[in-house]
Amino acid sequence: MLTDAMEAWRGAGRQVNGIRGVWNEGDLDSNLQSLNAAVQMGLTPQQAVWHTFTGKFARRNGFTRATIEPDFVAGNPGNFTEFFVTFS
Repeated sequence: MLTDAMEAWRGAGRQVNGIRGVWNEGDLDSNLQSLNAAVQMGLTPQQAVWHTFTGKFARRNGFTRATIEPDFVAGNPGNFTEFFVTFS
C-alpha cells in the first residue's frame, strides 16, 4: 500500500518530501508496538522509530531524518499510547 502510493506519486513526477507517522493504540497499532518494544530493549525513541514498519520503509526510500513531534506524544518511554514522527 505505501509502496504503491510512493510509486504513484513519483511516477506522476511528484517529489515526496516526507512521511508522517501518526501512531496510537487500537486495531492498527503495530508501529506503536514496535516502537515501545525497541525502547524497552534500551533504544532511545529517536533510535526506535527506525525499528518500526514505517521507519524501515522510510529508510528504504531514502529518508534519513526522523523528527519526533513532542506535543503529540502521550505515555511514557516504552509505554507510549500516542506518537507522531516525521521522516524526511
